[in-house]
Amino acid sequence: MAQNKSEAQLLAEISRKLDLVIAAIVSLNKERNTQAKILAERFKPFEIAEILGTTPNAARILLHKSRRKGDKVH
Repeated sequence: MAQNKSEAQLLAEISRKLDLVIAAIVSLNKERNTQAKILAERFKPFEIAEILGTTPNAARILLHKSRRKGDKVH
């Protein structure tokens, strides 16, 4: 049986997808560590992995390296 989504659920889904697009655009032309750090402001490691085309563990490693290195997000 198909379940109909409410208008609020559809809007939330659209908003989430727009967030992904915005985050991907913002992180263009940046080093991978910086991309991960920018994306971490809004997304969880498994989502960052999806955006960057990597595994969640690799995304966590990028975040760790970025924090350790003290990369600035601009």
